[in-house]
Amino acid sequence: YLVYQLLKNLLVNAVEAIGYRKDERSQIKISQKKDDKNIILNFTNTNSQIPSKNLGQIFDPHFTTKKNGSNKGLGLSLVKSIVDSHYGKILV
Repeated sequence: YLVYQLLKNLLVNAVEAIGYRKDERSQIKISQKKDDKNIILNFTNTNSQIPSKNLGQIFDPHFTTKKNGSNKGLGLSLVKSIVDSHYGKILV
């Protein structure tokens, strides 16, 4: 269940980051690598970037950039918690 929650939260965040632009072709790319000890997942999208002023906060509980208050800002905080509980790393 935790892996499902982690992947779902990352994917929902990526979809929300690119928005619902009808005039642009947006893509989310997910790649993975595995070695003897690690699984590396890479999520990228083609037309959005996290502003540098937000990088230090994106994993904080309740941090959101949405203006309308429709997001509680818990998705990436939960992702980090899951990764940390498995002694992993998450990098942006």
